[in-house]
Amino acid sequence: MSLKLPSTKVGVDSWHMDLLPELRTSALELPEKIVEKYTYAIVLPKQSKLVSKLVDINKQNSVGRLVIKISQSETLVTIVKEIEFEKKTIELDDYESFKEIMDIWNNENYNNLIFKTE
Repeated sequence: MSLKLPSTKVGVDSWHMDLLPELRTSALELPEKIVEKYTYAIVLPKQSKLVSKLVDINKQNSVGRLVIKISQSETLVTIVKEIEFEKKTIELDDYESFKEIMDIWNNENYNNLIFKTE
């Protein structure tokens, strides 16, 4: 069984920046500066098991920061996803840092959880 984590339609996902090119030739203008945070708690039935990997990612660079944490304590799975961009304009020198954060944010492994029922 898999579970796609929900997100708001007015946040970073509404920017449709899930496939970014490796290189840019001009600055990138974001719709807005943003701080977006999701916290989920899932209680698993006794026969279920989280198959997805536990992660603890904390990334901060010249354009913003990212936190993705998937943890488990017995039958409780906790997911925290947080992204922040401090600037609206991403200059060419900062594009690689921006892309790094967005690539992690959009990674399916952190947006879809897989469970197994025994």
